[in-house]
Amino acid sequence: SVEQHPVAFWGLYFWIALSATGSILLIATSNVLCQEVASFPFLWLLPLICYLLTLIICFDWPLLYRRWFFQPAFAASCFLAIIVYHFGTNIGLIGQSIGCCAVLFFGCMICHGELYGLRPNVGRLTTFYLAISFGGAIGGILAVVVAPRIFNRFFEFHVALLLTVLLSALLYGLAYFRTEVADRRAKPGNLNAFLLVSGLATVPIVCSLYYYFDPALSRGILFQGRNDYGLVSVKETKIYRIMKSGSTNHGGQFLTEELRHQPFAYYSSGSGAERAFATLRERQSEDGGSLKVGVIGLGTGSLLNHGRQADHFRFYEINPMVEHVADQYFQYLPAENSKVILGDGRIELERELKSGGSHQFDLLFLDAFSSDSIPVHLLTSECFDVYLEHLNEKGIIIAHITNKFVDLKPVLAALAKAKGLASVNIEHRNDEFKIVTDWILLSRDEKTFAGDGFDAKQKKWARGMKEVIWTDDNSSVLPVVNWNRRAGH
Repeated sequence: SVEQHPVAFWGLYFWIALSATGSILLIATSNVLCQEVASFPFLWLLPLICYLLTLIICFDWPLLYRRWFFQPAFAASCFLAIIVYHFGTNIGLIGQSIGCCAVLFFGCMICHGELYGLRPNVGRLTTFYLAISFGGAIGGILAVVVAPRIFNRFFEFHVALLLTVLLSALLYGLAYFRTEVADRRAKPGNLNAFLLVSGLATVPIVCSLYYYFDPALSRGILFQGRNDYGLVSVKETKIYRIMKSGSTNHGGQFLTEELRHQPFAYYSSGSGAERAFATLRERQSEDGGSLKVGVIGLGTGSLLNHGRQADHFRFYEINPMVEHVADQYFQYLPAENSKVILGDGRIELERELKSGGSHQFDLLFLDAFSSDSIPVHLLTSECFDVYLEHLNEKGIIIAHITNKFVDLKPVLAALAKAKGLASVNIEHRNDEFKIVTDWILLSRDEKTFAGDGFDAKQKKWARGMKEVIWTDDNSSVLPVVNWNRRAGH
């Protein structure tokens, strides 16, 4: 058994600090994984499992924690984690998960291992565990409440890593000089070697912070913001202005007057959006009829470029910061006959269906899936029933399903079959922006896609495809996860 020892009064601050650091590291790592990589239960469970596993190991099998191993392992994992943080979009989902979970595991092993080493005599164990609980709560408040209001990026991740290095180095130094709060399990070794390893751990963290505070990086950035839904930024080049949600482009606008109202990037000529509008325009009389268009996911509002003055647009956007950015930094909004409703698209459509009846949309765009946080509830069988209630008999549902890590085609194929809908798949390449976008168009009317605008391959896209049906009770993302990054997306 490990010898217990009395702890000086200021040892209480170590209990709180170590516990708070582990808590911040858990939440920060979960944020990086679920808001920058992908959001589904399997991913947010991984950090939690790593965190709880370190508690079990350190408090049940304390002899497994050795500074000489975990400090170098943590330093190496810091390099890996920072690489994932900066270049995650070019790394597969497995690589990103390993990088984030490795630094969380080794960091929490240090925090919880040092905590156990600083435990007091039996008479003060109540205070000890109360301090651990208090520290965990403080860490949670700092990561969930304070950090989003003072940082415009996930800098609490860097802060937690630096705190881990600082606390471990400080405790090792105290042990080395045989202070009252020294961890007597560890035999003081080569202080210089330990400090060197700690210094190596800080190198990638400090370099990452320097990168973000480098004025050269900020050149062209007009806006950076963060809220509970993630990160939003606006960057301007000589040719165009673009909005990003995390690392994902969410629309933009050309700056020159002659190109300002030209469809941008995802929505350019030949895209599923352009084909959907063109299909319905062909059925309108030459004197011009107006279209009623519903859109879940505002982005910059650039979908308005496909509309005409008489068309009616109704946007549903859950993130108020996106509406602010679209209104202040882009010139699509406000537009005549357009309205933005803040709130979850499904909830708002259900509420409107009950209070005012069907909107009878000609086009209903589902454009909330290109981000890394997939809103699964917008593609369940029950939700599609709501969409169909709001769609007129010859209307079209357009799902923009471009995504780096999740292939939603099997889900749309299953929904089309279950609801008896005709469907086409349009893969559009934009050489200017070097992107490939995926669109699924669905309609009750089989004649909608009978024209020459759609080829046989597009119409038979779902033949032989494995179908994945999502319901409100069962909607596992795992069957449609692409563990390697999808090239060109």
